[in-house]
Amino acid sequence: MTTSSYLQGAVRIYPAEGTAGDGNVLILTDDVSRYDVFEVHSYGGNFTVEVSFDGTEWTNAVQLEDRGQTTLTLVTTGVNGPLYAARMKAPYVRLKQSGATDFEGYLLCGNLIGS
Repeated sequence: MTTSSYLQGAVRIYPAEGTAGDGNVLILTDDVSRYDVFEVHSYGGNFTVEVSFDGTEWTNAVQLEDRGQTTLTLVTTGVNGPLYAARMKAPYVRLKQSGATDFEGYLLCGNLIGS
């Protein structure tokens, strides 16, 4: 089941909707191939992000840039608090909870200005 989303300006926002639990999918996008920048705003729990080109076969966790650091830091598991970002082209994106603490947050999809 695809997560409901809403458009705020040029940014598509997917709030966490799935049933909380370690390994559970909390956000599942519909086709987001028109976007090339993805950010996760986390304010509770840990998470991983996976992508798919057909909506059925999923990658392992993708590397995200931890925007809470002063130097470039790439992680595969995000934690509560910082903003995480990735620039990529993928038709489908899902966010899974990692650990026992309930994930709370959003996935934002947009385009890099000037691209």
